[in-house]
Amino acid sequence: MWEVAQRLLAISHEVVVEAGQARFRANYGTAICEKCDGLKAGKGVIATCFQLKRCYYSNLKETDTSSKQQQIIEGLTRGRSRP
Repeated sequence: MWEVAQRLLAISHEVVVEAGQARFRANYGTAICEKCDGLKAGKGVIATCFQLKRCYYSNLKETDTSSKQQQIIEGLTRGRSRP
């Protein structure tokens, strides 16, 4: 039963990713994008839809990340600030 649940989770994740990619291909550069929050970068925004190549009609904000993701981002940020 555990394997079935894990496979179902993996399949559902794949479906969400494929749908986001299809929306990105269909919407990018259209009138939908003009009013969309997904392309806006600014304080607290980690990635835009363009960077993710997926459309969720919003961008990825710091508050959307898990603690593990935040640790990775902080590690990458520290790496960039070095001379």
